[in-house]
Amino acid sequence: MNLNPGLAFTALRRHHRTLAGIFDQAVVGIGNLAVGLMVLRASTKEEYGLYSLCYMTLIVLNGFSNALFVAQLTVSYHDRPADLRNAFAASLLCGQLLFSVSLALAGLALAVLLPDSILSPDMRPLLIVAVLACPVVMAHDFVRGYFFLVERTTSAIALDLILIVGWFTGTVGLGSGPMPSQSLAALAAFGLAALTSVGLGLALSRLPLRAGWHSAIGVVATVWDQGRWALGGTAITALQNQGHVYLLGWLGSAKEIAELNAARMLMMPMGLVIIGVGRTLVPAMARQAAEGRFAEMRRDARLTLVGVLLVIGLYSMVMLIGEDVFIARVLGKSYEGIAPLVALWMVILLLQAIDANLSAVMQVAKRFRELMLINVWTVVPVLLGVVPMILLYGAEGNLVALAAGYAGITLLLWRAARRAVADLEKNASAAGQSRDDLVRAGGLPAAGPSRR
Repeated sequence: MNLNPGLAFTALRRHHRTLAGIFDQAVVGIGNLAVGLMVLRASTKEEYGLYSLCYMTLIVLNGFSNALFVAQLTVSYHDRPADLRNAFAASLLCGQLLFSVSLALAGLALAVLLPDSILSPDMRPLLIVAVLACPVVMAHDFVRGYFFLVERTTSAIALDLILIVGWFTGTVGLGSGPMPSQSLAALAAFGLAALTSVGLGLALSRLPLRAGWHSAIGVVATVWDQGRWALGGTAITALQNQGHVYLLGWLGSAKEIAELNAARMLMMPMGLVIIGVGRTLVPAMARQAAEGRFAEMRRDARLTLVGVLLVIGLYSMVMLIGEDVFIARVLGKSYEGIAPLVALWMVILLLQAIDANLSAVMQVAKRFRELMLINVWTVVPVLLGVVPMILLYGAEGNLVALAAGYAGITLLLWRAARRAVADLEKNASAAGQSRDDLVRAGGLPAAGPSRR
């Protein structure tokens, strides 16, 4: 059998990137789980419910930053000339810092000025710490995304190790010292650990930040055409993914939020696998699309999806079969009986894995507007359906309505992604034909040997 060394090396690099992304998210997942369990076991259900809401708010705000800056960096970086790519990344990072500081100041004003009748006094300090952590958490995600994009996976993983170790040790130290509660200690430690990792990441990246400040507004303006749709899509997705939790808190109680998030915590490693695969899959497919390797792009997307679905299915089976160990002993006896919630989160994660894979294709094709519209068409029915389901069935009804929404998104994304890939191939073919015509007419030199 003949083995092509070039193909073998390419396959090895591709699998290395994917495994690195999964390992990175495994590190993040273990840290999240460890800190989450520490807060859960040191808190009442009501206290843990409030912590979950504030941590979730921080993650939602970080999602807006990722849509406007990290996603645009990922899909546009390789479109720039090689000598201008790092300047482009530095300008986007500076733009993100301006955005995140402004967002944090606005959030801080709301957290301080809202009356007790709207914002619970117990929740106010948690929310203040969460919004103050926003700029460094967002910067951490940007620098990590940059390292994955330029295939410096070791640096990306190192940043996350520093974040997780600092978060865990800081939670222990602050919780046993100056902080009045473990939940407040966890949020404060998260921000301090992110600050430390960002400082190291910026030093390792050597991005030209001084020059980046001068062109930050202009560069952000150039990606705004797609970024605004990505931002809108993220807002709609946040409504669908997190809006049901706020509705549960409004129509139900902090105790039900605690049970919902405790079940999600057990399944969280699989959610982080989906994110980790996406962090490496999107940059790889963006490069493949830029180089016209569409068959390879489709194959990688399919194989990655099959692997993720198998991992989620096996993990879920183990979790449900051993529910006595994983629920009663890990979470505590007060959380016994949440196995139905765990099973529903399993269904949602399987649908999320499919949606994330199809969304990656849409991002590479720069169909951000279409992505947003797909979410718009589904979010309203989901949120309207969540209300009676919560009133009738509580947290379980909440998740059933959410799963139905994801099933609708899956069908719409599947059709849209097929069209997007077909259009990419058509446009690439037309561009190649135009270049060939110019070469034959003497307007362009013939292409040299491929360096791929």
